Amino acid sequence: MRNEWILDVIADLKRFAEENGLPELADRLTETADIASSELTRAELVSVGRSLGDVGHLGTQYRADTPRGNA
Repeated sequence: MRNEWILDVIADLKRFAEENGLPELADRLTETADIASSELTRAELVSVGRSLGDVGHLGTQYRADTPRGNA
């Protein structure tokens, strides 16, 4: 995951909250870390899926065959 640095930032903020008597903030940051982790994983899966999809269609073109004739 190339954006996991954000999880480190959230962990640092949570540690600060815990050490400075901010329990509600610490709890919210735990939730935030869970959400961030989930979304980063989802984004990574989408990115990988797009890459695989692109590779699967290299050199392939789809077009509708239209009749050429007299109008």
